[in-house]
Amino acid sequence: MQSFVQRVLASRMLKGEHEKARQIAEKLVSYKQQSIAIATKDATDLGLRVREASGEEAELFWSFHRLWVEHIIEYVSSTATGDC
Repeated sequence: MQSFVQRVLASRMLKGEHEKARQIAEKLVSYKQQSIAIATKDATDLGLRVREASGEEAELFWSFHRLWVEHIIEYVSSTATGDC
């Protein structure tokens, strides 16, 4: 997982900054809980280049989040076999 995150960062947000991408990827994958939200301050503390979403952007993000939970998370939960 770390190598995937590192490749994505190094090819986009941190284009060409391979060492910085590696360090940030290492920190991101070290979180014990994968569903934890990363706030803007947390992201900037990690070294990610982020900004606060505008009003319309924020509304769209929340709409996407609600749809994700409703259609993906709830579906996966309802079909889980308990084997994991």
